[in-house]
Amino acid sequence: VTFMNGELSDQTRNASGHFDWPLFFASTPAITYLQFSFTFIGGTLPPILPAQYRVVTISAAGLEGTIPSTLYANKTYTSAEWTSIWLTLNNNRLTGTIPPNLYTSTAGMNLISCTLDLSYNLLTGTIPSPSRNGGGTSGLVPTGACTLTSAFVSLSHNIGIIGTIPEDLFAGLSPCAVGSPWLQLLVKNTSLTGPIPAGLFSTVPGVRRIELDVSYTQITSFPSPTFNVVSIPGLTDMTLRFTNTPAFTGTLPAKLFTTFPNLNSIAFVGTASAVRGTIASSWLDGLPLINSWIALDQAPNIYGPLPTAIFNSSMVSVTATETRLSGPMPPIV
Repeated sequence: VTFMNGELSDQTRNASGHFDWPLFFASTPAITYLQFSFTFIGGTLPPILPAQYRVVTISAAGLEGTIPSTLYANKTYTSAEWTSIWLTLNNNRLTGTIPPNLYTSTAGMNLISCTLDLSYNLLTGTIPSPSRNGGGTSGLVPTGACTLTSAFVSLSHNIGIIGTIPEDLFAGLSPCAVGSPWLQLLVKNTSLTGPIPAGLFSTVPGVRRIELDVSYTQITSFPSPTFNVVSIPGLTDMTLRFTNTPAFTGTLPAKLFTTFPNLNSIAFVGTASAVRGTIASSWLDGLPLINSWIALDQAPNIYGPLPTAIFNSSMVSVTATETRLSGPMPPIV
């Protein structure tokens, strides 16, 4: 069921003028897909979602209050069940912290994909993870995903999110037996600080695509020495965005890309970043790249020559305005 772009009738509101969740659930016992977008529901989230719900999108609906830790308490799964979990609550006025045990009841299921979008809210506190939750679930991704194809987490535009990115954020996901998983973490315009964890994406063996956006944060450096590549040798696509990161004190790693021998697509965007160092000649050398996009505009701490090897991929776009790059322009080969 989908409701978009409009006011709901008085029949769906309770005496306080808020959306009447119990009445709605009682009237729609069989639906599994729920989408409210730009409907101005108002009010707060229900304590518990009905067990049959798989996709829940309540965006730009004027929701207030906190995210109940019991939201998925009714859900139970068997090991033979294949499913997806989709919770999108972006562009509301939700407050408080992210529940560390949001997905506790999903353990043991065959999860195909999971989406959690809490962007553009007023959330506060640190990012939950197994280590921060006494070894339990992470709170941001369910457990038991043995055939995972994608995990998407967005906390962007919650300026009250503080602390560091936990290295075991995705640790609740089980090894992938089949498929080519895509892990995405977007934390743009939060108050996160500290380095990008080296093992952030290596806890899910078999991952093929990763995307990380730490733009407009206080993140300080790249992983040291680089991402942990032991468990992700088959990585084919990498997107790193760190635009406008004034606290960035780290240097450009010499082997940031060549440690992933199967990369064929790169997006590396660091416009208006405080990142420093030279562009290593080994960055893209020998990689089977089909497409690469490197943007280091307004980065005055980038210096030295522009290596010829950067232009050896099939398709490459390099922008590096307002830097201290020097030397001749390399030939395009």
